[in-house]
Amino acid sequence: MGDHWREVSNNHALDARPFYFSELMVAPNDENRVYFLSFDILASNDGGKTAQVIGRGVHPDNHAIWIDPTHPERIILGNDGGVYVTHDTGRSWRFLNNLPIEQFYQVAADAATPYMLCGGLQDNNGWCGASNTVNRSGIGESDWFTVVGGDGEYVVPAPALRNLFTQIPEWLHPARERWQRTQQIAASYFFGVVIRNLPTSNIASIGRRPSR
Repeated sequence: MGDHWREVSNNHALDARPFYFSELMVAPNDENRVYFLSFDILASNDGGKTAQVIGRGVHPDNHAIWIDPTHPERIILGNDGGVYVTHDTGRSWRFLNNLPIEQFYQVAADAATPYMLCGGLQDNNGWCGASNTVNRSGIGESDWFTVVGGDGEYVVPAPALRNLFTQIPEWLHPARERWQRTQQIAASYFFGVVIRNLPTSNIASIGRRPSR
């Protein structure tokens, strides 16, 4: 087994970023039904010769898949955005938005009481929000807001100025941003700063002096 191979497709979309994601799974009830995890999730009905995207509206960068062995139309998908479920072999997907599974690159706090937390989420922007609340329902979505898009990377609030943040996104352009509530009112990009000699990851760390 495995001594002889033949190519059935050279479709780049099936394996867009092999260093980051490159998985396939065959449906338990049909050897010709194949799912490919790539930037999109794709499915083939002819053993991989052709494939179509079945994850419209699903977050990109797909890493994990589980197919129900008794009801193969039910599939659970894991990607950079979280977890999705389909009950119709991918014609429609439901996002499970009640799972606290986001990955933070880092977290930082300001000097207020109660303090505000900021952090960069893996492929889901940089966020800042409350660490505590007097609301009986607890901290809610409206208590958090984004300050940078993309892979959030590092977001650090100024200790004494609640509406001033320094951030470095995945594109490595450091910036100082001033926000009023949840609206950005100014941004200064430090294009003169050159970040070199990073390891395989494109994350650069930043910090602030406690008194500034």
